Amino acid sequence: QPTPLGRNFCFPRFETPDVVVGSERPAALGGAVVWYHENSKNASYVRDTMGNQGVDLGQSGLADPVAGLVFGAAMSAPGLRLGDAGTELVGEAVQGLDMVISVAVKQGDAGEWLAAVAAMQGNIVPASQVLPEHQEYWRQIWDRSYLNISGAAGATPEDAAAAKQVMDHAHWQRYLELIQGMRSQAPIKFNGQAFVVNSTGKGWDYRDWGACYWWQNTRQPYYNSLAQGDRDVLGSMFQFYSKMLPYVQARTAAQFNQTSTPIRPGGALYPETVTQFGAYNPGDWGCNSSVPRAMGASLNEYIRFHFTGNLELCLLMLDDFWYSGDRSRLAQYALPVCTAVVSGFRDRFPTRDPQGFMDLFPSQSLETYQC
Repeated sequence: QPTPLGRNFCFPRFETPDVVVGSERPAALGGAVVWYHENSKNASYVRDTMGNQGVDLGQSGLADPVAGLVFGAAMSAPGLRLGDAGTELVGEAVQGLDMVISVAVKQGDAGEWLAAVAAMQGNIVPASQVLPEHQEYWRQIWDRSYLNISGAAGATPEDAAAAKQVMDHAHWQRYLELIQGMRSQAPIKFNGQAFVVNSTGKGWDYRDWGACYWWQNTRQPYYNSLAQGDRDVLGSMFQFYSKMLPYVQARTAAQFNQTSTPIRPGGALYPETVTQFGAYNPGDWGCNSSVPRAMGASLNEYIRFHFTGNLELCLLMLDDFWYSGDRSRLAQYALPVCTAVVSGFRDRFPTRDPQGFMDLFPSQSLETYQC
């Protein structure tokens, strides 16, 4: 079904159901519940969005990371069999079982995706073999840092209980950040994290504030990661912003072309609210809007001159190097991103005050103090 157009929708988007795989499937998936989503209806979304912001994907040589994307999972458990409807596992009552869920993402077609997930299902290792390694892995993680909160001497039972509650919630929060940040392909989503529920009746995939990543919110789980010893959480976030850099560079050049402060090729200014491919949300930039435009500003007054998040991202990357001395990650993420951002800032803000400091005008602080 077409999604109703709102403030941030310039082009039709389509919601299509997942596909539950029937009896025609690879042998390795014989006893598994298998489902996937094939992104075939929104094939022009990235091209349309980037084009509206001045970048022709074909001419720029940038790939479309969304069109033809297939993702889903296979779920199986020894001792259970596939139900007649193909949507559940059934069997006799058991006291315990090994549940195996293989998750795959592939850009191609459904047949290629099925082959990929079947290969994963064919390499399953019994839980009894990997459990000791898994337990040791998490023991080492929890040994990185400690948090112990207790009531002061003579504290009442209520105060002691409150202290324990704070400590428990801190541990739960750290665990959520670890499982969603260590091996993901994107930062922790601020509006719902990995899993959302249909609590508003607007859909199982609905998120207030939409699909974009808002830096002022995205940054929050990461500021304490180095102090906790959890720099592996930072890696997926760095990778996310590094991977979109070529798209940001192409869009930045188009955004400030023919303005009083054109940005040379290679410079980058990440939008405060950014898509997974480095663009403004279409409605934030403006539907059917001209490129270039005065001062390169988006039509959303809350974020149009909000670029300080670029500097914060670079500071986090440099803090990671200061903490770890990891030259590999410095070269892979920090140097390309920060070099591009510094170049973008030099061109965007060429004016210097009498002391030689950069005059950041026009600019703004968060969404509140607008220019």
